[in-house]
Amino acid sequence: GVSESEKIQRKNVYYGKKLPYGKTLEIVAKSKAILEILQEGSKGYTFRTCEAVTMGKKLLTDNRSVKEEPFYTPENVCVFDNAKEITTDFFVGSADYKGFENYFSPIKLIDYLDKTL
Repeated sequence: GVSESEKIQRKNVYYGKKLPYGKTLEIVAKSKAILEILQEGSKGYTFRTCEAVTMGKKLLTDNRSVKEEPFYTPENVCVFDNAKEITTDFFVGSADYKGFENYFSPIKLIDYLDKTL
């Protein structure tokens, strides 16, 4: 939805193009942090949260409910309402989700389904 005159031309900035998921994962693997913006009315977290935890990346999100998750720490996850709340201090150091690397494991999903169905 950005007009041609307002577009900023930079390497790795894409307007109106969908990236294949494989390409997204390549970019995430090279990144220090992941940005998650929920669609209006959404609840829960997105693949971005799962990727951050499983790939050991810092997470910037507007999803306040992530603070209730056991993997949440303010050193790893920055929850914001306004971009001005994000400080450069957040990017110092690496993310550490020790003990939660397998939190989003497909095996856990299968176990959950097996127990509840």
